Amino acid sequence: GKWVNIGPELLADHISDIVCRDGVVFLASGNSIFVSKDIGETWKKIPLSRQHLEIEEYNNEQEDLDLGMGSDAIKNIDLHKAGGCIIATSRGIFKVDEITSSRKRIDTAGLYSRRLNCAISTEIGIFVATNNRIFLQLKDGKGWQNFSAKKIPENISIIKEHTDSLGQSWILAAGGKYFYRHSMTAQNSF
Repeated sequence: GKWVNIGPELLADHISDIVCRDGVVFLASGNSIFVSKDIGETWKKIPLSRQHLEIEEYNNEQEDLDLGMGSDAIKNIDLHKAGGCIIATSRGIFKVDEITSSRKRIDTAGLYSRRLNCAISTEIGIFVATNNRIFLQLKDGKGWQNFSAKKIPENISIIKEHTDSLGQSWILAAGGKYFYRHSMTAQNSF
């Protein structure tokens, strides 16, 4: 076979992430999510506007990029365990429903930093990386717990969930030249 371009036409920004579940594809580009329910035949655009990102007024393009409204405004997408996806931007976390196109901001009050690097949804809750710390919001959605007692030496750019061959669940975190794992059942031992 050959490679076939199935992405949305005329994207203004680079693609920053893609996730798939049950025939639905979520694609992040700039400050928008694109959803395809037919593996790329058609796409629906779900923008995250300045209103959704709650960005202050800005004066120039450099500040625009710093605030996360330019290329790669969306840091990552992860499938939400309850359906849809969660999106981490430099200024917030959102849950997007592919059926209704609704966008809901997840409360980030209590995090040490407003700069968010990535987020993932797991069976126990949502994990978020801010600079060099990881936080957990349990399924009840009430507040954030500092999941890593120690700071990782570099800014965390990637967090993933992994279950090993023994059935143990781990959070994997990478930043700079550092790569860590942490049991999902034991907190504060990074």
